[in-house]
Amino acid sequence: PVLLDAFVAASFIGFIGAMLSADAVQRGRSLFADREGDEIATTALRLSDDGVDPEGPSSAPFDGEGSPTRRTPLIDGGRLATFLFDARTARKAGRKTTGSAIRGSYRSPPAVGARNLVIEPGESDLDGLVREAGEGLYVTEVTGLHSGVNPVSGTFSVGATGRLIADGALADPVREITIASDLVAMLRSVRAVGSEARWVPFGGSVKAVPMLIAEMAVSGA
Repeated sequence: PVLLDAFVAASFIGFIGAMLSADAVQRGRSLFADREGDEIATTALRLSDDGVDPEGPSSAPFDGEGSPTRRTPLIDGGRLATFLFDARTARKAGRKTTGSAIRGSYRSPPAVGARNLVIEPGESDLDGLVREAGEGLYVTEVTGLHSGVNPVSGTFSVGATGRLIADGALADPVREITIASDLVAMLRSVRAVGSEARWVPFGGSVKAVPMLIAEMAVSGA
């Protein structure tokens, strides 16, 4: 079992959010292409993009094309509910925009992007997730995420720092280790998510919680 700190969970979810862009799908740069409606995660994980969250750092009444922003469920009931669309990608797919056009500045053209990715909190605090893990690894930092993840296959192998979990409690610190899996396998292995949420500026912004992954390959510990 691997327990991801909220900041680490935000890093992975921000990367996944970028792959749920209709632009990435239409360009063949997303492993989630043609998987709309498929079961890609456990029911413990619910993910949405909420452009109107009153606490969201990237909330706005309108997107970069003037379309009203909204809350868009992305992963619900374990299934991929939809992708994020701007006007151009929506026309290409015969769909409606989800109000997901982002501009870096007034001088840049709009592009599809998430505003506030929100992981719905669970019921356990961090100590409860550590106890549920029993034996495993608590990851507080990862390195090489962007270079270590294949956006088409979803496989990843990244450096990690954290602490061992022994007998349901945090134990010795560890560093220079590697965690590896693939993104769909990770989503399907989410055992529980934490109750303590925090906003993290990653790919727009992510309201993240700790995530307990039932199984992941670990080396170097």
